[in-house]
Amino acid sequence: MSIVILILKIIGIIVLVLLALILFLLGIVLFCPVRYVVLANTKQLDYHVSFKITWLLFIIRFCGTLQNEKLIYSVKIFGHSFLVDPTTTKQKKDSTNRNKKHKKNKKNKKSKKYKKSKYSDTSKKNTKAKSDEEKNDSILLLKDNADSINHKKQDISKVEMQQQKQQKQDKYQKQEKQQQKQEKQKQQKRESGQDKKSGFEEFFKKKQRLFQKAKSVCHGLKEAFLHAKDKVVFLKEKQEEIKRQIADEKNRKAVRHLWKEIKYLLHHFKPRKIKADAVFSTTDPALTGQLTGLLCLFPFLFNYEVHIIPDFEADSYQFQGNLMIKGHIHLIHALCTAIRVLLDKNIMKWIKRKL
Repeated sequence: MSIVILILKIIGIIVLVLLALILFLLGIVLFCPVRYVVLANTKQLDYHVSFKITWLLFIIRFCGTLQNEKLIYSVKIFGHSFLVDPTTTKQKKDSTNRNKKHKKNKKNKKSKKYKKSKYSDTSKKNTKAKSDEEKNDSILLLKDNADSINHKKQDISKVEMQQQKQQKQDKYQKQEKQQQKQEKQKQQKRESGQDKKSGFEEFFKKKQRLFQKAKSVCHGLKEAFLHAKDKVVFLKEKQEEIKRQIADEKNRKAVRHLWKEIKYLLHHFKPRKIKADAVFSTTDPALTGQLTGLLCLFPFLFNYEVHIIPDFEADSYQFQGNLMIKGHIHLIHALCTAIRVLLDKNIMKWIKRKL
């Protein structure tokens, strides 16, 4: 019996350890915050946005940058990258290849310098013998050059004679071409009466083409207007359906509960720090004033370090500034809302009706 009790004790201890590990991991997943940071810079049309999301004490990282519609991202776990944008991998490979080539070139240069220093002593001895041979060769070359100059003078005189003959032939050909042009002009004047008739026909054809183009443009605008009209009607119908569902007594309780849960999530997921310094302007000072008035309708922004300055004297559209957002999310809040929504009978009935 004592052996059986011992085995049961060991099994119980193992089960308790496993349960403790599972609870510990669940606690880390649910209570360890997911931190996020967003940094943005804008200068007129150029913008640069960088973001970083970390979880489990920076064990899991998701980083990315967005610049002029180009997104570069990477996912790292324990410092090892698993999901990386192909553009970044190409850039890294190119940089590594360049570094390798640079190192090889340095090694080759060092080896060449060593070889030059080794063979410099032997080369000095051979230079004296070569210099005497070069002097003799230079004397022979000067004699050959004098003979070649005489031959060249004779060739130049022959070339001048040939050029004079060609000039005479070119003058004769130009005269013939002028005569042919004059004859063609006379024929064109005779046929000008027939050309006027063809000009009228081309004018009428152009008018017909323009009329057809204008007709096609009008048809396209008509179709676009009808399509937009259909979209507006569709949106109005959806709006009326949502209003009916909210006005229904059966759905009111579900909508109220959902609104409470959304408020709860927004309260816990909202950013803890916001810093912004921005300057904006439009060509119309009245419009800039209206925009500043709209910003004043959101007073919660001014609880943070937000400085937005309107420029009424600028002659062009302008928007420049910096933005920094920091915050964290606890997954326990999302789990609590999910459980409360699933346990609410009114919400589940509303979902079943839609399905």
